[in-house]
Parts: sequence; structure tokens; C-alpha cells
Amino acid sequence: MDKIRFGIIGAGLRGILALGKTLLERPDCEILALADPNIERLKMAQGQLGGIPLRLHVDMRDLVAERDIDIVMVTSPDHLHGDHIVAALKAGKHVFADKPLAINTAQCKEIVRVSRETDRIVDMGFNLRYDAVCRKMKELVAGGAIGRLMLVENNDYYAGGRTYMCRWNRFYEKSGGLFCHKGSHDLDLINWLNPDGLPVTVSALAGVNVFTPEGLPFPLEPGEEAGPHCETCRVAYKCKDRHNNTVDMFHGKAPDCDGYHLDTCMYLSEKNTHDNGIAIVEYDNGMRASHSECFFTPLNERRFSLVGDRGHLDANTSTNCITVYPRWTKDRTEYRLSRPEGGHGGADPTMIETLIRNFRTRTIPFATLRDGTLSVAVAEAAERSRREGRTVKIDELLTRAELKDLFGQGKAL
Repeated sequence: MDKIRFGIIGAGLRGILALGKTLLERPDCEILALADPNIERLKMAQGQLGGIPLRLHVDMRDLVAERDIDIVMVTSPDHLHGDHIVAALKAGKHVFADKPLAINTAQCKEIVRVSRETDRIVDMGFNLRYDAVCRKMKELVAGGAIGRLMLVENNDYYAGGRTYMCRWNRFYEKSGGLFCHKGSHDLDLINWLNPDGLPVTVSALAGVNVFTPEGLPFPLEPGEEAGPHCETCRVAYKCKDRHNNTVDMFHGKAPDCDGYHLDTCMYLSEKNTHDNGIAIVEYDNGMRASHSECFFTPLNERRFSLVGDRGHLDANTSTNCITVYPRWTKDRTEYRLSRPEGGHGGADPTMIETLIRNFRTRTIPFATLRDGTLSVAVAEAAERSRREGRTVKIDELLTRAELKDLFGQGKAL
């Protein structure tokens, strides 16, 4: 069987250390080329991938122009997704797009238009759909275990999110805000659990309440200064939140090449995204959902409470447990799930396996452009709501007529 040949745009943590290494473990895949504007990071990325022969490009247009690449994997910073995906599609390539699809709905619509014109497929990288707990939760809801889904409460507690305040993710113009960058996972999952409904309105509140200069978790003595980077900070030894950057791609000559550091002080850094927030979404079939995210918690887990007209379901991605409580009885059913090996609790290898199978059989992706667009629309509405202090209607960003025109009568692209 011929190997599927990949080119990766974005020599970062996700593209190289997660998905790139996952591809290397498969005998039916090979990586031919990498693209990133930082040549030093490209060289170190090649080393992270075992020093395999790779064509390195500082201009992604040179990568997408290569004739022997089957799939372009886009793992660049979020604000570049739109341009990079469109360029790959116009070059005749199929695309795997890590979430989010783009940083606003207008960019998503342009991607959809070009995908239709070029007859190329975009597979969305929603790895939460491949999580063992989330897949079981979907199976139970679809099978009627709690009846008609009416209410979803989702809490994303992510201690690792504090490092967002050290990286490009902290800028709204680069990430679309953290409801888009991080929340796109959860907002897509909520849409996935409620396939018969479409989001109608979104209200959100969020802010930066901890990662501020006033929140520095230790006192500065007279004459002491903190920052600007953990690696060079003279008082980093005091800080329990210091970012121990051990990734070769962000050391050495790479920061000198473009000025980007992975360990900018999370407290002193300039930022315009939030460190905690909550969004409430109402759907046209009566279902309501709340999604909260917190990045200064010590926990790393997602919690879900789903309530239907026939029961209640609680799930936790950290304990790998799901409990179903049927209505009108004191019965309960508990599921204790195991996870496969691999990144993101085994979700990444499963996602890549599905991508490969769908590519070979020309099957509609498990997560489609429609899914990516709806997730971004809800996230953008949440960001507008929290910044403008009002409830936002999805129709302001994506009308029913546009949905029908872009995707047909519920048909995935």
C-alpha cells in the first residue's frame, strides 16, 4: 500500500511534538516537508522528528506547491489558518486543519467556498471527539439513555492554560480569543451532542482576574525586577508558575530569529484574552448549554453534566468515569473507561487513524467544515458578547440561508 505523504505548516508544539510524531509511528504515512517562517525552528523541528530527510520551507506557499504531497497539515497559529488552508486548497491539496478552523466566521465561510470550488476536503482536528469519555457520552445520548437532551453544563479546568499567557495565544488578534482557541473543542462537542439543534443566541462573561502584574504570586524585594522571560528572570526561583521551557524548538537561535519566546512572564505580559470565562448558548430546539473555562485552576479535567427529559449523565475526562441516573428511579449505571495509548489520552492516534481511513476511502470527514464553522461562530459570538456586554445572535455571523447555501440541507461538505 502506498504511503500517504504529508506536509506540515507550523513547526510548533502541536504540529511537531504531537501530530508529527504520531505520523512517524505509522508505517503507512510519511512526512515530506515542513514550513515555518523561522528557519532555526525548522531545523530543530527536523531534529525532533528524528532527523529524517525533510524539505524545509520558510514560505508555506513553496510547501503547498510541492506535487508529491497528498495532505497538508495546518498547525500554524490560529490567525494564519484561513490563509494557509485556502492556499493549500487552491494548490489542489486536501487539508487536515487543527482546531479552530479560523479565528472568525467570515474566514470559515471563505474556506468553505474555496473547498467547494477546488473539490478538496478539509478534515477538522477536533481531537475531543475522539476522546474515550466523550465518544461514550455521545453514544449514550444518541442511544436515548437520558431521553431528549435539554441542558448541558461543561467545565474546562486547565492548569496548563496558564502558559497561554506566555505565548501568542494571549493575543485576541492571533487566537480569536480563548473561547475560540480553547473553547472551540468544547463548543464543537456540545454542537455534536445536539445534532438536531442549531445555536441561536450566545451570552458570555470573561476577564483577566489572576494573570495581572498585581497577581504576581510572590513579593518583590526592593531593587528586584521580574521577567521578561522565565529563562532570564532573576527571581524565577520564587515563582511557582514559572514556565520551564524544555522544548528545543524554542531555545537557542530560534528566539533570536523572530523574537518569539515561549516563556514570557504570564503575569507581566501584555494580553487581551481572558483567564476565566463562561458562555451560555441557546439552541433552536430548546436545548441550552453553558461552557466555562478556567486557566488558573490546579486541575486538568473536563466535567460534563447532561440532563435529558428521561435522565441525567455526569462525565469526567480525568477520572474516565460516566454515571447515568435514570429519571423516576434510584438506579444508576456507572462506566469506567480505559484509554488507548498516545497523545491527548489516546485521542490523537485515533484521530489520525480516522483521517487516513477517510482519505483512502474518500469518506466524508468525521469532523467537517460545517462543524468547524459552527464552532467558530459560537466562539466568535461569545467573544463579541463578553467584549460588547450584550447577547449576540448567531444570525449576525452566520444566517440560516448561508448555512443552507454553504452546506445544503444538513449535508456535510
